[in-house]
Amino acid sequence: MTQMISQTFDVKGGPHYGRENVPKLRAALDELGLDGFLIPHEDEYDNEYLPDCNERLLWVTGFSGSAGAALVMKDRAAVFVDGRYTLQVKDQVDGSIFDYCDLVGQGLYGWIEDHGRKGEKIGYDARLHSPAALNLLRTAAQRAGVTLVSVDTNPVDTAWTDRPAAPKTPVVPHPIEFAGEDHASKRSRIGIAIRKGGADAAVITAPPSIAWLFNVRGSDVSRSPLPLSAAIIEALLPVNHVCERVPTIPLMTPGVGDLIGAAAACARVRRTLVSVPSGRAESSAGHAAVDKVVT
Repeated sequence: MTQMISQTFDVKGGPHYGRENVPKLRAALDELGLDGFLIPHEDEYDNEYLPDCNERLLWVTGFSGSAGAALVMKDRAAVFVDGRYTLQVKDQVDGSIFDYCDLVGQGLYGWIEDHGRKGEKIGYDARLHSPAALNLLRTAAQRAGVTLVSVDTNPVDTAWTDRPAAPKTPVVPHPIEFAGEDHASKRSRIGIAIRKGGADAAVITAPPSIAWLFNVRGSDVSRSPLPLSAAIIEALLPVNHVCERVPTIPLMTPGVGDLIGAAAACARVRRTLVSVPSGRAESSAGHAAVDKVVT
């Protein structure tokens, strides 16, 4: 199956986004007892180009660029972009609501250290930040006397009442003549690496890695042949489980289910992972190596 995707030049965004949606987000923050919230551009999969349901920065600010961040407080807000977007951000983001800030120089860390007020509580969605980024944020918050609070539910998602549904496009096999190596061989090599690393499993959260590992392709993101998914590879088991695509299994084209394992096996992977300082995670399966980089 081939899906034809043509490039469009329709530009989303604009100042009305912030005017309409910042008050909604602040109301959600009040319910959580938070003074502010961090909004990176990246989504749970560290994507640069996002499905509509994950365009949280766009929804809050009106900024449609592919890199940026925002910090919305009760009585002030800032949007952060790099040098590519210094003109665009002023066209799309209301300057009476947001201060325009440098993403590369000052960044979220510098803003919190310079403008955070002692006793304030700033929330964040842990799915959208890497451990390294959170360490920098915590250092800046500590210096400013600010407390960072991890939230179970992203208040942007709560306030965004007409948020689009997550994409569930078909997942299709990538032919071996193009892949160059079958998925069983790749899993075997990764299993050896997991055991050498002293772990029982590896958590894979990057869609390009999923596409490579299972020799599959998708179209969950426009102009990007990726299935939005995550997987846990257990070192000693022959079946690898794609955990966040379970609802999409019926949409897979014939042969893909056999390629990556039965849906029943996929469902077994839904378990709680708890981050630990060593950079690993603990689950009912034992120790799982985690390798996720989100800038």
